[in-house]
Amino acid sequence: MTIVINWIEQDKQIERCAEVACLNERLIIHYVDDLITKTEWSQQKVADTVMPLDITNKWSNLQYYLTHPIKTITLNLKQQGTAYRHKVWAEICKIPVGQTQTYSDLASKLDSGARAVANACRNNPFPGIIPCHRVVAVSGLGGYMGQSSGEFIDLKQHLLSYEATLLNNETWLKE
Repeated sequence: MTIVINWIEQDKQIERCAEVACLNERLIIHYVDDLITKTEWSQQKVADTVMPLDITNKWSNLQYYLTHPIKTITLNLKQQGTAYRHKVWAEICKIPVGQTQTYSDLASKLDSGARAVANACRNNPFPGIIPCHRVVAVSGLGGYMGQSSGEFIDLKQHLLSYEATLLNNETWLKE
């Protein structure tokens, strides 16, 4: 139930986009060959789309993982960000499905400050893959993708609720 990241340097080439559906949300994947250069949650829900999503077989394993994160997935991500942010993102990837960790607890593990961890979360170029939604404030949800209220906070709550139901579902655990 983990994500293994291969950080790869990339010279700019023709970037393509694909969408995968996750809990009626659309995760847009920007990629070159098998290297994901960034992801972003669309503000348009799957149910709002008139045309079917362009879900390629190339990303079907990622789509399956997003809704059934029971096995380890290995992904090639474009190397970006500082060494510190890589450490934060690596720790975030270790947070088990259905669980959360506070910014301050994560900061303690990294011998850092909670605000620095929050900034690394805010600047995560791979939401949906690096599960920053599992990092919460001591007194509540905290932010998500630079927002402290609004649709992305609703998305964070939805992702956390979904993962909590997975944790409580015995069928899911046996897959």
